[in-house]
Amino acid sequence: MLFYSEKKVLETNGKRIVEFSKLQGLLVSLTGGSLVLICSLFGVPIPMTQITTSSLIGLGASKEGSDVFKKKIVRQVFRVWLLSPFFSFVLSFIIFQAWINSYHLLWVILLLPLIWILWKRALKILKR
Repeated sequence: MLFYSEKKVLETNGKRIVEFSKLQGLLVSLTGGSLVLICSLFGVPIPMTQITTSSLIGLGASKEGSDVFKKKIVRQVFRVWLLSPFFSFVLSFIIFQAWINSYHLLWVILLLPLIWILWKRALKILKR
């Protein structure tokens, strides 16, 4: 399963971020796997997809210099990395507040349109 998801990330993002050989793809996978293993030994949770994408951006930077950061896909990746923790926090907070304090359900219902508007805005930003 891990190999399949990493392979999918390499195929999808790799082709759009930087062209790479099979050897370079292997090195990206080995680097990502090694970092996940080391972090796991210290109990630090780390997402494999983010590590693999970062490795691909690093490979692109070594081949193309700072031009890799001008690519649309790289800008989208950074936006997602910045926005997703915030939206995850807000959404989980609202869900757990509704679960724990069922009398706050009206408050949650009132905030849902705001969350929807913010989500649509975030998607517009990501499409740029």
